[in-house]
Amino acid sequence: MLISYFKLPLKKTMSSKLRITAGSLKGRHIFWNSKHIRPTPCMMRQRLFNWLQFDIRNKRCLDLFAGTGMLGIEALSRGAAHVTFIDEHHEACKDIEQNLINLKVTSYRILNQKIPTQLNIKADYIFCDPPYDLTASESLLNWMDSHFKGAILYFECRKPPAFPDHWHITKTAKQGQCLAYLIQIPDA
Repeated sequence: MLISYFKLPLKKTMSSKLRITAGSLKGRHIFWNSKHIRPTPCMMRQRLFNWLQFDIRNKRCLDLFAGTGMLGIEALSRGAAHVTFIDEHHEACKDIEQNLINLKVTSYRILNQKIPTQLNIKADYIFCDPPYDLTASESLLNWMDSHFKGAILYFECRKPPAFPDHWHITKTAKQGQCLAYLIQIPDA
């Protein structure tokens, strides 16, 4: 279901671009203008989706601190059923929406707000790439722990936060300053 919060022209000149690496949209590009965005490096994106393989098909995903929206867009390209993109920066949300329109993708929702700890969202997979200087990581992790039982979390950071003890870290990787974790949030 397409939920549009922004009125955008179909063509917009944007300053930076990334290439989608696999799936039905492989080779297509996304563009953005926002200067505050630090996209997930291409090698990390490829590693993430190699970890997930075909498990992403027909799943509901949540792209927190979406930025360019590339992780959610890669998931849609690889067969995810739906992605909710959340970012507090209006310009980032406009760019994500424009890219999804240009790619003719319709199974998404964009929320232009801080992480909505009161909002009830369903997700099988969570992509979380917060700003490296995020100070509220403990409350963010507690929110995910209580609302996403059984979900798989991909978490990027510079320094590892104090993940809940009962979470099961299944994969880890490092590229430059970027640390990545694939985590199973337990059902109970």
